[in-house]
Amino acid sequence: MESGFKDVALPDGPLAFRVPAHWREGEESDGTRTFHDAGAATGVLRVKLFTFTSDQHVGAREAGRQLAVMDRVPGQRLEQLPSGAALRTHHERTESGGERAVMHTWLLARADPPHRLRLAVFSLSIPEAQAQSPGARRVLGDIDREVRAARLTAPVN
Repeated sequence: MESGFKDVALPDGPLAFRVPAHWREGEESDGTRTFHDAGAATGVLRVKLFTFTSDQHVGAREAGRQLAVMDRVPGQRLEQLPSGAALRTHHERTESGGERAVMHTWLLARADPPHRLRLAVFSLSIPEAQAQSPGARRVLGDIDREVRAARLTAPVN
């Protein structure tokens, strides 16, 4: 393990990734896991895993196809990762309760043949006033790297 990061594995599914070791972890009422640095205004990372089942065969390229047919978002990027997963990223400005933020979103999808598709949604909400700070930019780069390295696999039975 690289110094300064800790491993996280979701108990309800086959997703493993890393976050900065000092980040606090929580859970929202819908099961979304949250991670943040209590000592800095560098945002909150939310992570939720979905599993979709189909009667039809789900092939290896289905993850990329499903991300491509979703409603388009300005500035989105779609990539096929070396791990075999597909990644869709974008960011947008949001406002909630009078507070403005920049929301960075990563949709990480992978086929789980023969009949399942897994989708991990990572979102990092950074207060707009802090979005360009060196700390927030460093966190954004770290999270982007860790999402790309996340392991989204079939569960071991």
